[in-house]
Amino acid sequence: MADKIIFLTTTGAGSWSVPSDFSAVNTIEVIGAGGGGGNAVAATIGGGGAGAGAYSSVSNLTLAGSISFSVGAGGGSQTTGGDTWFNGASLAASSVGAKGGTGSTSSTGAAGGVAGSGVGTVRNSGGAGGSGFSNSNGGGGGGGAAGPHGNGANGGNVISSVGSAAGGGGADGGSNGADVP
Repeated sequence: MADKIIFLTTTGAGSWSVPSDFSAVNTIEVIGAGGGGGNAVAATIGGGGAGAGAYSSVSNLTLAGSISFSVGAGGGSQTTGGDTWFNGASLAASSVGAKGGTGSTSSTGAAGGVAGSGVGTVRNSGGAGGSGFSNSNGGGGGGGAAGPHGNGANGGNVISSVGSAAGGGGADGGSNGADVP
């Protein structure tokens, strides 16, 4: 029989009914939501990039009945992204869960979701956002999302007064975003 892939993508809390043919040989993966980028602090100070969501997974989980889960919503301007978890009433009580990335509230880039705050056998951190520059209206790049192959990379920084927006970080073990001179 072919493998089944099921995506639960509607943000917020929900329940999922385990199908009768659910196999005890499985992998369940979750990604926390990314945070929101910072607004320009002033006309000459670019906002910081948002942190990306963490990743967690667990394998061979035995399930039956109705399972509670929550899919984190992405952060709006300057707000933190929501946590995502599966099989529990909260991240801490779940079988697998990942932290959302932090929103930037200044010209400094925000932290990505931290792997150590997640639940699962494989856990990777989201990349941090890059920083804007105090004499430029260019903003820092957003962090890259974590994935099964590694941490998300950090967003690039604006490092001089002539810089524009910096590059975002690569996802799933990718490269850091390019700094903009």
